[in-house]
Amino acid sequence: MEPTVVPKGADFLMISRGVQRIGTFGLAGLVAVALVVTGGVAAEAAPVQASGTALQVALAAQAGAPLAVVADADVTVAQAVAPPSTTVAALDVAAALDGAVGITATDGTATASATAGANQNLGTSRIEDLAAEILGSPTTATVLSGTATCPATGTPVADTMVVDLDVLGQTVAATINGPAVNVSAATTVAGVVDAQVNAAVLTNIRTTTATTATATALRITLTLTGTVAGLPIEVPLGTITAGAATCVRPAAADAPTITGLTPPTGPTTGGTTVTITGTGFIPGATTVTIDGTTIPANNVTVTSPTTLTFTTPAHTAGRVAVVVSTNGQASDALTFTYLSVADTLASTGVDVHGWLAFGLFLLLAGALVVVETARRRRQP
Repeated sequence: MEPTVVPKGADFLMISRGVQRIGTFGLAGLVAVALVVTGGVAAEAAPVQASGTALQVALAAQAGAPLAVVADADVTVAQAVAPPSTTVAALDVAAALDGAVGITATDGTATASATAGANQNLGTSRIEDLAAEILGSPTTATVLSGTATCPATGTPVADTMVVDLDVLGQTVAATINGPAVNVSAATTVAGVVDAQVNAAVLTNIRTTTATTATATALRITLTLTGTVAGLPIEVPLGTITAGAATCVRPAAADAPTITGLTPPTGPTTGGTTVTITGTGFIPGATTVTIDGTTIPANNVTVTSPTTLTFTTPAHTAGRVAVVVSTNGQASDALTFTYLSVADTLASTGVDVHGWLAFGLFLLLAGALVVVETARRRRQP
């Protein structure tokens, strides 16, 4: 591949540790930039079905005289994304924020998980015993957690928990989808008179649609205000999010198919163990309907995606339809035949009519013997 030539003073995209920054650089002369691709083109990732993010800090600001960095942190602590299903064990928040500017922590444990399946997608995250400082003011919480649950059938649910929350040294009462609570604290920034850090605090943010759920225990939007050279300033610092989770409803699976019933017949008394072969069988989510009577999933044994067994209920003699359903999707029907006692004997190869005739012959013969014996006893 030929190198791409970037002229002096051109804008270009620099990617560093996954963060994209666009800037103008004065370059002495011409710079040759080569794009190197290794290992071929990466496969497109599967769509995210569920996620959990315990803590996300995005702060970046300069202020003061002379201008200096007052906040610089782009940190994500304990993030899980599915598929595939993922669990992130307890992580140390203090260690994760080491080196950040504008925010530090002395305690806190973060966990997250995300699972994706045919029956349900689930995202969770949790922070316990958080002890942090934002521009020198304490922010603490005992618990910050979010859970998003999206079942294949039914309504998605978003749930959050906020326990013992203080922001910038002030207690904040958690409300569900309420307005922002604004708190402020004095801070020190060189060259800024009456510097204050301000926080707009949202708690227990819960959002659901017919197919999605989003839960966020805490979102803080930060600004810095004060006066520089006699002029008021307001500098956006960024956001802090904790206890976040998302999910989407699992995509509707293809309807199951059934290709065979073994055996295809059984007595009217029921109790026949029938094996169904086909495709798309899911343990715990597959039912069998026989002539309108549904056998629940806990009474259907799915041994593989292509095989299940169930036991027939009692039914009158005749042919009935058998249908398999999974997550609201139904298969085409196959026929099972209930047999009467006579039909059951016949199906085993027994000549029922012949045996009945033979039995009648024996009965008549026995009666004749009894009559003849009685007659002889009456003779002198």
